[in-house]
Amino acid sequence: MAWSDGCFIFSIFLLTNVPLSDFINAIPYVLSDEEHGTSLIYPLKKFFISINEVYGYVAYLGYILVLITALGALLNALGLKISHHLKLLLGYADIVLFIVYFIYSIGHTGYIQTAVCLFVLPLFFLTDKKNWTAFLLLYVSGMIFSLVYSYSSNGYLYVLSMGHSIAAIGSVLLIHDFKKELHNDTVSVSDNSVSILSLLCTCVLLVTLMQTITLRFVNIYRDAPLSVLTAKVESGPAKGLYTTPAHKELYDTVYKTIQENCQSDNLSVKNAEDSIFFTKLLPFGYLCTDLKCGSPTTWRTMFNSDRLADYYTLNPERYPDIILVLDEQYGSYDTCGDVIADPNPNKNEIGGFLLDYVTAHHYEIIDVACGTIYKKP
Repeated sequence: MAWSDGCFIFSIFLLTNVPLSDFINAIPYVLSDEEHGTSLIYPLKKFFISINEVYGYVAYLGYILVLITALGALLNALGLKISHHLKLLLGYADIVLFIVYFIYSIGHTGYIQTAVCLFVLPLFFLTDKKNWTAFLLLYVSGMIFSLVYSYSSNGYLYVLSMGHSIAAIGSVLLIHDFKKELHNDTVSVSDNSVSILSLLCTCVLLVTLMQTITLRFVNIYRDAPLSVLTAKVESGPAKGLYTTPAHKELYDTVYKTIQENCQSDNLSVKNAEDSIFFTKLLPFGYLCTDLKCGSPTTWRTMFNSDRLADYYTLNPERYPDIILVLDEQYGSYDTCGDVIADPNPNKNEIGGFLLDYVTAHHYEIIDVACGTIYKKP
């Protein structure tokens, strides 16, 4: 079954089981968490803001070039074909802009894919016989993918460029079409300006490939620089990965705590609906226990979350039997590449609806190596 067919079937299932008004009301909860509030409009703006804040005024020059070449494509469709020399001039202008994009992208994972996407759009409009299949299937779908990331993450270009990498695959085909048409135009193949522009387009692809390969070895996302990842994880979901000795010690402490204190065997009364709540950032913890997830999401749900009251009111069977509140330093990472260090990603505030509930139901409070456990009596 194709992915699109699966989405269509799931959409039918969802809309026939959930009132449309409830679905619309739930959208803000799906698209955000309490730490990263957003609106329905801002992610659309952020789609462009993320590019503008990296490339500055050069991005606006790129937009202008896209508009000029799009106008040329429109005139061409109306029978007013632009001259070969103007096409070459606009192609060289695009090369100059790419050089600036490349300079700004040095050291930043994914930015070079964004640069290629900005570079190829004018070339697509300058190509007479356009490859609409590659453009729509890869380039446009990659941009839609990037837009989805804009809604689902508070990150900027280093996150949105994951969608741009898909569009960049289509860009390779579109650059090939532009080069092929340059040589097939009604100008002598010996035209040096054509050969040079074609060669520069090839260099764009080579530079993109080399920078991508280099940064995949150099930049490590939310851990530490590659040179200090010397400790191999021996157990749990991260088994086989390398991290720093300090981060491995934190991971091992959490994993051991879950194995010893966060299983159904640790409960005095057992049933099939027993659940656990890891606050605030421990998504892999749910893979290490036989208890069900006892929170609305596995991601960034704090102990004092205002959303818990609504969730447990609607799902009373999901009140957690065990709650593990991690000390704030667990899950920390160092500065590397695009990511700035976060020494306390699990900083929590104990209070709110859930504290009232565990107090009223006399949960046992247990101090463990990585934090505090609240266990149902």
